[in-house]
Amino acid sequence: MFHKFKKAFTLIELLVVIAIIGLLATIAIVALNNARSKARDARRVADVKQIQTALDLYYNDAGHYPLNNIFASGTIFTTSTVTGTTTYMQIVPHAPTPTDGSCNVAANTYSYAVDSEGKAYNIGYCLGGPAGSMAAGYKCATPDGVFNIACAGAATSTNMVGGGGAANFTSCGDQVSYGGKNYDTVQIGTQCWFVQNLNIGTEILGANNQSDVSTSSTPTDFQKYCFGDMPTSCNTNGGLYQYHTAMAWPATCDNHNGFSPCDLTYPHQGMCPTNWHIPSDDEWHALELFYSNPSNETACSALSVGDHCPGAGTALTQIGAGNFNAIFGGFRNTDGSFIYGGSNQYNGAGEFHWWSATPPTNSTAWERSNNYPGYIWRTYASRTRGYSIRCIHD
Repeated sequence: MFHKFKKAFTLIELLVVIAIIGLLATIAIVALNNARSKARDARRVADVKQIQTALDLYYNDAGHYPLNNIFASGTIFTTSTVTGTTTYMQIVPHAPTPTDGSCNVAANTYSYAVDSEGKAYNIGYCLGGPAGSMAAGYKCATPDGVFNIACAGAATSTNMVGGGGAANFTSCGDQVSYGGKNYDTVQIGTQCWFVQNLNIGTEILGANNQSDVSTSSTPTDFQKYCFGDMPTSCNTNGGLYQYHTAMAWPATCDNHNGFSPCDLTYPHQGMCPTNWHIPSDDEWHALELFYSNPSNETACSALSVGDHCPGAGTALTQIGAGNFNAIFGGFRNTDGSFIYGGSNQYNGAGEFHWWSATPPTNSTAWERSNNYPGYIWRTYASRTRGYSIRCIHD
């Protein structure tokens, strides 16, 4: 009798087939997970855009952005005795889960913080991977756009040290988020400076002196002047601050220094964020000497008073990437008036005035401003004036 054997797979062949099926399944699962991750990131981007649209509609009607507690309620709305309740977003979306990429659980949310005047906000969120033109990582959405940094909003800042946003800064050129606003930075010589004048705090009228502050104050505890008592000028030019405010001291320090609570050590952080400080007179001199032409102590002496450092004033006012971007913000005088914001007796271009941390007397501090065209003006002024602030990195 003859037996007819049926053909079958060998053990090796079966193992190969199983391996191929497993490989294809793994590839399919990975592809599916990647697609889901991209879908979640796409939703995060879309959610934030929708939230921003609702915030813009709210601002158009109310003249300010909603308070933190309104956002936290889960609905963006206003209540008016005339028109009743207007709802701009019925349900504020939550970030999709699970987390993706390097985003942790705490970052996988839509955080919201508004400044003390309701004129600026930030929304913090995190992308696990690239989404359109945006890279992976922490994002901070503001009325000015979306920035590749984690937000450090006023509402989450417990004190000046904790609210500095220094963890977001790794090298000069990065942005620093502070007090609900974002500041560009620029390398000039060996120094790293803010590109914008500081703009934190609650506006008060120029007729009033600014209140006591300290290093434990939050950004919203500080007070600022806006040139001409116009809030819009702070958005453009930054705030104006008395010397004690800039130094994060009580108001009595406008009349004495050198002992508690007006102790001065360099670098002095003052109202600047963590790892940044109020520039000293020597640090201002290093900046003006860098731009002076010729760049020497004869033309640009550290000890001269008045106009010096030819060309430095013009160089500071150059606008654009890599420049200091000086703004003609004027100043608040001791009598509460505002002068030289956009025009002056020399060149019609206005004046900038910045405090240094260095005090030549108990009631004055060195400042820098422009006066004669192209030059820098170095002098000392009454601490009760209101000047602009530029922070410099430690």
